[in-house]
Amino acid sequence: MDGWLKGLVTVTCVVVIAGGGYYAWSEYQAAQRREVARKAAETAANGRFCRNMVSDLSRNENKNYKGGHIAFCINDGYVTELDFQAANAIGYVDSVRSLIEPKK
Repeated sequence: MDGWLKGLVTVTCVVVIAGGGYYAWSEYQAAQRREVARKAAETAANGRFCRNMVSDLSRNENKNYKGGHIAFCINDGYVTELDFQAANAIGYVDSVRSLIEPKK
C-alpha cells in the first residue's frame, strides 16, 4: 500500500504542476492579446488625431496644436507632408521643419 500512496502523491503533484503551468500560460497569452489590442487602439486613435489636426489646420483652426504634434504625426507616419500640402496647411509644417526626422 505504501507504493500505491507514493504513486498517488506523484500523480497529484504532476497534475497540480501541469494545471498551474496551463493557467500561467493562458494568463500570459491573454496579456499578450490585451497588449496587441491596446496598441491597435492607440494607433487608431493617433491616426484619427493626426487626420483631424490636418483638417483643422487646413481651416486655420490651430486649437493649440504644438509643433511637436505636427512632427509626431509626420515622424510616426500617421500623415505625410503631402497631406498638409493637399490641405493647404504646409506652412505649419515649414515652421517645425527642424523637428521632422529625415526620411530613411
